[in-house]
Amino acid sequence: MSTSSPVESSLAEVEVLLAQVGKALQASEAEDLQQASLQLRDAALRFSQVLGTHRADALAPAIAVRVRTVGARLASQRDGLARVSAMLDRRMATLLPDQAPASTYGARAPGAGPSAARIYKSAS
Repeated sequence: MSTSSPVESSLAEVEVLLAQVGKALQASEAEDLQQASLQLRDAALRFSQVLGTHRADALAPAIAVRVRTVGARLASQRDGLARVSAMLDRRMATLLPDQAPASTYGARAPGAGPSAARIYKSAS
């Protein structure tokens, strides 16, 4: 009977939770998405701690490929969440035009040129 390394078991947990987040995101299940996202955040933190105790060049090539795949999936899900958030903000602005905050872009001054994304304003 083979036992998996702490890196492999922690990575497997992250992969399972990524699948759960993806499923909840596609199904638009807010409660499931929130719960799975919190679990994924905690699992990713544990994985980074486990990975920090191992040298990167000592990891098996298959593990390195899986880590890159997880990174790509995380980026894809982050983009999906941003799109869903922007869509919900637009819907809220339709229902409550004066009370819904902009999700991505800050308010424009009258007659001003294009506004920088709010997430980048702190960097400029």
